Amino acid sequence: MKVPKGRIGRLVFAGGQVAAALAALRAIKDARSKGDKLALLHGVLTGAVVAVTAVVALRTVREQSAESDVADGELVEPKALTSGSKS
Repeated sequence: MKVPKGRIGRLVFAGGQVAAALAALRAIKDARSKGDKLALLHGVLTGAVVAVTAVVALRTVREQSAESDVADGELVEPKALTSGSKS
């Protein structure tokens, strides 16, 4: 799965996933109130697709961050944060 590498791109991607999840929940609620089994099944399947997409995206992001920590087969030490005081 292609997940954007930039912060803004990831936020837009996550926002799209949240919007899709809310739409699926609304579809399930409407289908229950109407008693429409086919629409209920559609809402449940849509919700399942959104959940699987989110899990795969999280795995992809973790793999990307793990790859960025490794350079030429060696772990790269993170840069130390300075405390601001000079000793």
